Amino acid sequence: MLLLDQLRFNSQLFLRHRVRTGLLLLAVGLGVASVILLTSLGEGARRYVDREFSALGNQLLIILPGRKETTGGAPPIYGTAPRDLTLEDAQALERIPAIRAVAPVIAGTASVALSSRSREVIVLGTTAEIFQVRKMDVAQGDILPARARSEAMAVCVLGSKLKNELFGNRRAIGEWVRVGDRRMRVIGVLEERGESLGLDLR
Repeated sequence: MLLLDQLRFNSQLFLRHRVRTGLLLLAVGLGVASVILLTSLGEGARRYVDREFSALGNQLLIILPGRKETTGGAPPIYGTAPRDLTLEDAQALERIPAIRAVAPVIAGTASVALSSRSREVIVLGTTAEIFQVRKMDVAQGDILPARARSEAMAVCVLGSKLKNELFGNRRAIGEWVRVGDRRMRVIGVLEERGESLGLDLR
């Protein structure tokens, strides 16, 4: 009997204050939806970060040139630019027994051209070890040869997207392209992987 009285009282209250009750239900619904949305966004961001780092592996260390010390105050007015990393630094790291592979990288943008076709792309100057370090593979041809660093060979591996834009359905292996002001022979085409930490590997 008490339950029926309570239901009857609530229904009468709802009918008398329909606008107020409707607004209250709407506010509760929006609050629940906002919590669910924020939770979903946070979970999506966490999965994205996990996926990006798991693709690289949990034993990868990326070293960038910069200052080794931090200060709590403002940066000095006069100072020196950070020292660039050199091939000698990479060779010093290679002598450490606990390090399995070192891949020095220099990155920049340049035009890659074939006849009248040209594309402005990110160009990486690196060694054969980059394929092991970044877990990359080729869909066609070969990776950079191990002797490319010592012999300064004019060879390159194209991304699959760039290969398609320059060559279409034609075979690219063995052909020559112009990278900036240098001619290079194509020896491989990367396997398409999408983006990894902002780097387009297509």
